[in-house]
Amino acid sequence: MDLALYARVLSRHSAVLLIGCAMAFFLALTSYYRVTVDGLLPELTPRKAEIWQSQANVYLTEKGFPAGSRAQYNNASRFTGLTGLYARLAQSDQVLKRIERSGPLPGAFQAAPVVDTIAGPVSLPVVALFGKASSPATAKDTLARGLEGFLGYVRANQIAAGIPKRQRIELHIINAPESASLIEPRKKTLPVVVFLAVMIAAVALVFILENASRGRAGVPLEALPELREHSGQGSELLSEPQLEPRVAQAPDLRPEPGQGRAPELSPEQQPAPAPESEPAPARRWA
Repeated sequence: MDLALYARVLSRHSAVLLIGCAMAFFLALTSYYRVTVDGLLPELTPRKAEIWQSQANVYLTEKGFPAGSRAQYNNASRFTGLTGLYARLAQSDQVLKRIERSGPLPGAFQAAPVVDTIAGPVSLPVVALFGKASSPATAKDTLARGLEGFLGYVRANQIAAGIPKRQRIELHIINAPESASLIEPRKKTLPVVVFLAVMIAAVALVFILENASRGRAGVPLEALPELREHSGQGSELLSEPQLEPRVAQAPDLRPEPGQGRAPELSPEQQPAPAPESEPAPARRWA
């Protein structure tokens, strides 16, 4: 891989790269933000919302403190078996209608039984309530309204059923709605993919334009033997061809095979013989 050659090609088409980089940045930005123009300056709003969660725990028990002594009216294991039922009641349509009496719920209200994973998968007589929304304040407000509606629904049905107070299952809040925590941030995968895809397309366009310009310019015939001998360096010869002047060659007057002898010249056409030089006189020695 000749990095120097690639760098020269990219530098010759720097304008295309700059335009591609600007388009890649703009498309990546618009895939992450929603651009709205309100006045002179545009406003950027994230397309996907974050998810924040607030949690509270409700303890199922009876009057007194059965966890510290023997249960008086109900078997202690009965509370553990009711956590799944109470979690379903918290998400029932009756509870949601009770919550929405004061207005639409801004987030999602959910419930689930609590399982102790420290000493093993042991179910506890505790129901966990969750409020999920796009902001911490909204998540906490959703949980507070859901908790109030769930407790009111259970107490109203106990009163309607005529259950004595000493025999009722009581719901004690052992963990009040806490500050919300971020459980699902905004993902940046899509903007990164969009930016890389546009930049790869821009680089590919640069090499297409380079090959097209080299094809129109052509390669001199004198460079072909060098291309055959140096196949590994063909890219350099094609990228920077150097023109060399042709050397004029004298015509070959020799007869080709099969054409016979050359035609004889007439005596008038024959050249005159060169004059013979006179021999030098012999030198005598005394």
